Amino acid sequence: MKVNVTRISSGQMFALMVHFILGTSEFVSLGAEAERDAWISDLIGMAGGLLLFLLYYYPFTLFPRMTLIEYSRHLLGKGIGSVVGFLYSMYFLYIAAVNLRDGVELTNINMLTSTPKTVIALLLILCMIYVASLGIEVLARVALIFWFALSVTILTMNFLLFISGSLEFDRLLPILSNGWQPILDSVLRETLMYPYGEMICIMMLMPFLKTPEKGFPVGIAAILTGGVLLIQAMALNIASLGPDIATRSVFPLVATMAKIQLSELFTRMDIFVLMPMIIVAFIKVTILFYAALLGLSGIFRIEFRKLVLPMGCILMVWSVLLAPSLMQHLEFGAKLILFVHPLFVVVIPLLLACCAFFHGRGGRIRNFHKTDPQSE
Repeated sequence: MKVNVTRISSGQMFALMVHFILGTSEFVSLGAEAERDAWISDLIGMAGGLLLFLLYYYPFTLFPRMTLIEYSRHLLGKGIGSVVGFLYSMYFLYIAAVNLRDGVELTNINMLTSTPKTVIALLLILCMIYVASLGIEVLARVALIFWFALSVTILTMNFLLFISGSLEFDRLLPILSNGWQPILDSVLRETLMYPYGEMICIMMLMPFLKTPEKGFPVGIAAILTGGVLLIQAMALNIASLGPDIATRSVFPLVATMAKIQLSELFTRMDIFVLMPMIIVAFIKVTILFYAALLGLSGIFRIEFRKLVLPMGCILMVWSVLLAPSLMQHLEFGAKLILFVHPLFVVVIPLLLACCAFFHGRGGRIRNFHKTDPQSE
């Protein structure tokens, strides 16, 4: 029987990766420890993100039609590799819940103030379940289409912000007023692990590329694009709000856009950026959710669509029960980045890269003609 294998283009992968990098990172305050130098922290985080991507991509070059979990089982053995794969699947699902909660809080505070958070989370998860059940190709098409709309929104909002007169770039000075220590601390605690460390999830999608060898230039281009947008957003937040408010505000980008006042015609411009922010976050959470489904499907040999509903219920419970309040949620997220992320985004990838290196040197790489990660 002929199998129709899902494939996505380089442009679609680029759009998925940019949305993943922006995700919820665009509307939270990253690099707060560095204060007015937070944009430098984001810049260094982006450079570190490029190095992390090199680390993630190396094993994939040896197994271009295998997902992260598939080549983990090959490199580490079926038993240990399956355990690692299961842990990664749960990790993807859990950080999906954390990011979903960020989106729910953004929506609840700025738009649907009278709507219970549980209802907002349920509506988002129902949409996520529907998109995930259709497969990665549909999500990739949506991401590519929305990338063009997002680009227009970013350019328009930046233009209105500049002509509104609310930007004072003197607030970015003096550079390195507190030295390098706060910047390096914020890089290690925030801007490297989140969002760039989470890109390990993208290695679950790379085998879907029509031409896997293009994965490297596409990934580098996406990291540079997403990173520059994050650096720009942080710099504009500081120039508009001042370092104190920008680095301590829960959603600084919303506060920045709210300062756009052009006569009586253009007011409350923050409303126009809220929907794009929610959609970008939705795409990131759906990617994480889909990666978790794909991993569990491969480990337990269950068709991934049969897992959509039960895993969606778990995601719902986790997102709602993570923390009772916004402040506790933010504190929990900081601990997650500090104590959990390093294992999955640095330690295990280093182990896999080392195994791949010795595997290659031993001359034991064969031409694997495996069934692709998803068939429809």
